[in-house]
Amino acid sequence: MNRHDRRAGIVEKVYPTVALCMIVKNEEKGILKALKGVEHLVDEIHISDTGSTDATVEKIKYRKNPRVTAQVTEDAPILYMTVEKDGVDRLDFSANRNRVQARTKADWIMIIDGDEEFTYGGTRETFKEALLEAEEKGADMIAVDTLLENANKQVLLTEQVRMYKNSVDIAWERPVH
Repeated sequence: MNRHDRRAGIVEKVYPTVALCMIVKNEEKGILKALKGVEHLVDEIHISDTGSTDATVEKIKYRKNPRVTAQVTEDAPILYMTVEKDGVDRLDFSANRNRVQARTKADWIMIIDGDEEFTYGGTRETFKEALLEAEEKGADMIAVDTLLENANKQVLLTEQVRMYKNSVDIAWERPVH
């Protein structure tokens, strides 16, 4: 999108805003690495800590980044056990994700876990350009390639949605992590 100032003849690009929304618990070992991978790309950081007993909250609060401050809230966990069709009980973090997502007015929401590392080879500007281009093409979610390690220590490449348009019509449901 462009903002025009007819009097001055200036055309300024208006990039979409991005908020990182995380729920964490006991992630002191990886949280700074997770934040370092995305903090140069996002405009806001909202983190819901659901009861850490380690130094997760302190590490988030006292990290040094003059451009973007992480807003960390110590929230009581909202956990539900659900029985899925496969008969397996799962913890359901969807209410936690919805709570932290409600704290932002950014155009896009990015989600990563506290033990994940998001890597992007470009600059903040190229990231915003790509996001603007995706918007212009009508995208409402963006999937990225993710390397996962399973219980057998095998590394698997999978595609996961990690960004989506912020909308009151989008809410997490069912068991999610």
